[in-house]
Amino acid sequence: MTTTTTAAAAPDWDWNVIIFEYVCPSLGVLISSALYAAPVNDLRKCLQQGSLGSLNPVPWAILSGNCFGWTAYAYYAQDPFILAANIPGLITTVWLNLGASKLQYY
Repeated sequence: MTTTTTAAAAPDWDWNVIIFEYVCPSLGVLISSALYAAPVNDLRKCLQQGSLGSLNPVPWAILSGNCFGWTAYAYYAQDPFILAANIPGLITTVWLNLGASKLQYY
């Protein structure tokens, strides 16, 4: 009677895959959301004052186009991380542009 010892089964996952395919893209989603949310307080202050003052809303229009393009790409490429990073940005920049338009034209 012989007994054989077997080594513990190796896990089916690899740390490189977890870090580079899930952790890093998730951090990118958080950083992207922080980027798009940065001017929200400034616009809120301007809305309370009733004037744009020295606040420049032009970058928000560019950000809206950027988010729209990346959202369309992520949808067709079926990339959930790019989609998750740009949908909140698209919503935020639309709100920023509407607020700036309200102050500038009304």
